[in-house]
Amino acid sequence: SGSVTPPTVNWTFNPISVLQNGPSTLSLSITNPNGATFANPNFTYNLPANLVVAASPNEANPAGPSCFGSFATPSPGATSFTVNGLQVMTGATCTFSLDVSSGTVGSYPVTMAAGA
Repeated sequence: SGSVTPPTVNWTFNPISVLQNGPSTLSLSITNPNGATFANPNFTYNLPANLVVAASPNEANPAGPSCFGSFATPSPGATSFTVNGLQVMTGATCTFSLDVSSGTVGSYPVTMAAGA
């Protein structure tokens, strides 16, 4: 049997700096390098320490011919969020976003492997 490479999760912030108690849009991109669809019925993503879902999450669901899923209603102040029915087709990249904030000034990593 062949090995399966975990999908890669990359994120960016806009604005790049997460201002104290101010919103920043977190965009997540999941790339599926495998020869089969990546499917996770309840993809839950834990935010880095000190980041929370913003008071107005402004979530944007994944969309497009190679990507499916929808946010479970994000709870302001939560330290994680869930995308229901996430599917990323073979070789595709899926991007979705929501607003986050932090009460603590700091820097946040920009790349993390899914499931890490």
